[in-house]
Amino acid sequence: MFMETKDGVLLKKILGEIEVIEEVKLKIDFPEFIADKVCQHAVVMALLNSGELSRSISPEIRERAPHIPWMQIIGLRNVAAHGYASLSMLDIWKTITDDIPLLQQNIENLLKELS
Repeated sequence: MFMETKDGVLLKKILGEIEVIEEVKLKIDFPEFIADKVCQHAVVMALLNSGELSRSISPEIRERAPHIPWMQIIGLRNVAAHGYASLSMLDIWKTITDDIPLLQQNIENLLKELS
């Protein structure tokens, strides 16, 4: 069964990171996010982890889901890991409010398609 493969495990772990982000978004709004360094750290770490996990997804699965912005996810991971001080928390907030819900839906759909 696909869900037990490496890619299935990685995709489910990405969904776990998205759950962390969604929990933060449910608890606070943007001004609170800007003021809360712990929430910022949690969100950036979840994005970083998602990028690291995405980098390990097989080329076959990435090709099967070209609508998922794999390279942008990995690119954000690289910025978060190597240029943390240059991150804009406004851009991070926009990412988690505009892009993460769609990413979550796309990964859930991919998992359904592959199972």
